[in-house]
Amino acid sequence: TKGAAAAPIELPDPGAATPLQGGYGQLDPVRQGQFELLRGMQGPDVMALQMALQMAGYPVETTGTFDTRTEAAMMLFQMDAGQPASGVCGRAGALALDRRFGVPGRPGALGAPAAVDPMRVAQGVEQLHRAMAGLGTDEAAIYDVLENRPPAEVVAIAQQFAQRYGMQWGSLGQALVSEMSGLELNRALGALNRAFATTFGGPGAVAAPTPNARFAFAQNAAYALHRAMAGLGTDEQTVYRILGSLSPSDMVLVEGAFRRNFGWQWGSLRQALVSEFSAFELMRALQLHDGKLAAAYRGWR
Repeated sequence: TKGAAAAPIELPDPGAATPLQGGYGQLDPVRQGQFELLRGMQGPDVMALQMALQMAGYPVETTGTFDTRTEAAMMLFQMDAGQPASGVCGRAGALALDRRFGVPGRPGALGAPAAVDPMRVAQGVEQLHRAMAGLGTDEAAIYDVLENRPPAEVVAIAQQFAQRYGMQWGSLGQALVSEMSGLELNRALGALNRAFATTFGGPGAVAAPTPNARFAFAQNAAYALHRAMAGLGTDEQTVYRILGSLSPSDMVLVEGAFRRNFGWQWGSLRQALVSEFSAFELMRALQLHDGKLAAAYRGWR
């Protein structure tokens, strides 16, 4: 690895009066009934909310700013959870996301799949950053984090990496794609993907609720789109057929399912289209994708 490990970073206590002051994923104020996130707010709690919405399958960027897309994703989650679709994340909405992705016995686990040591997470984030920042890439240091840490810890590291360095790279997966190539990239992405699969779908993972028919449909469509774009060549006609058959609300769910399952590789369905298509084919694909998402968001205003 490059250099010595960074000193552990203490995550601050969020406090009762200033919920946006807290560290990543800390939601004690929610349980005290003193928590509310709404459009225009910024901070780590907004980032944690966006990550949890992503993992629930809703299309939202992890920017740390509660924008109109975050509000729209929150409204869709509230409708699916049988709550008033206000778009504001209050106690009820946060606890519903906690129940979906939290760990029993660990208060304030929004967006965190398992109890992890925040100091080890912070050290892992900094080790990855040092390994990729500047000239050259320290592949051994990257493998050390992704392959030798518990899966839940790798997931937490990836989430906090996006929080700290999202402005530079976007997500951890995008950073790996930017800084590595060939077999080294495949090895790193494989380790990252296994951590997410184990944490959210494999042995010992937190059980997720059984999806309803719409979520199952979105999941199948996301996998079909991935098959059409993965590997050598792109099956443009299959992509056009799937995108053309989706309603605006279905496009929202498929975008979320694609991001949840393949975000480590491309970031989002739109980024996958930009990566795998070009010229007129890209224009046609984006017209289908963007037009239907825009129609869905207009319907939520």
